[in-house]
Amino acid sequence: MTVKISTKFGDKGFTKLFGGKIVAKNSAVIHFIGDLDELSSRLGEVVVLSRNSFIKNFCGQVQKDIFVMAGQIAGAGQGGASAKKRIGKKNVVYLEHTIERLEKKLPELKNFILPGGTKISANLHVCRTICRQAERFCKDKNLLPYLNRLSDALFLLARFANNCAKKSERIMR
Repeated sequence: MTVKISTKFGDKGFTKLFGGKIVAKNSAVIHFIGDLDELSSRLGEVVVLSRNSFIKNFCGQVQKDIFVMAGQIAGAGQGGASAKKRIGKKNVVYLEHTIERLEKKLPELKNFILPGGTKISANLHVCRTICRQAERFCKDKNLLPYLNRLSDALFLLARFANNCAKKSERIMR
């Protein structure tokens, strides 16, 4: 089966979701899916730039989760979606374990920090802000815990990237 990329269907400001539902391109659901796409792309940049296997593996896993989440929001698999193809509690638990692991490796946070340090850290802070943006457009209450934990994990991962590079954090004074 060949997938046609340019269909011209969207020329009038509408797009089709899975199952054929037509929505405006400026709708909240499309905005949310667009934020997820942007987040995944920025995480891909981190994967390419980073030499740290923990950072690469974490970001790669989150990209897969985001792909599933976008499909879930767009209606993929409705009426028979397997539990493996939905973001749920197990994904949130994965993020919580990652957060706990990172917190143990990092010095206690005593001040507000400014994004920056290394290029990887700065990119992870951008990912965190895109995640927060997506969270504001998410209408699915089951996905909100994942997005909330993800932004926390990305914050810690940004600190971890600086810590690995022995780069001091930029303290807000």
